[in-house]
Amino acid sequence: MISDPQAFTSTAACYARYRPHYLNAPFFLLTGRFPLADVRALDLGCGPGTAALS
Repeated sequence: MISDPQAFTSTAACYARYRPHYLNAPFFLLTGRFPLADVRALDLGCGPGTAALS
């Protein structure tokens, strides 16, 4: 299988615009329950990494 790095270039803007966004409440709940000050975390979940970038 040959991978084309430009295969999804034309759809990237639509994907970013229309994909669902996360609410802030779950993140505040998790950070309040599990404080991670001065700690790095690795997100190994599936998906586009939206939560990791929030």
